[in-house]
Amino acid sequence: MTKKIRQWTGAGERTIKNWLEGTCGPRGEHLLLLAYYSDEVFEAILTLTERDRNIARPKLRIICEEMTKSLRIFRNLMDQEL
Repeated sequence: MTKKIRQWTGAGERTIKNWLEGTCGPRGEHLLLLAYYSDEVFEAILTLTERDRNIARPKLRIICEEMTKSLRIFRNLMDQEL
């Protein structure tokens, strides 16, 4: 599980273990990536925010896809600056 989450988010192993143990939660960008790749995380977010899954799902998928693209662009820009 840790390996898959690391592939999805690029987060470090210790960070992921902390998430899974409940010691801390993922940052915004990591949470978006988790929701994008994991239906379970996506459903949990919808449940916790009391959103209608049928209405929100298509819109949130599009938002997650766009945010993922934006994060890739941002990371590329950051890599160029280093």
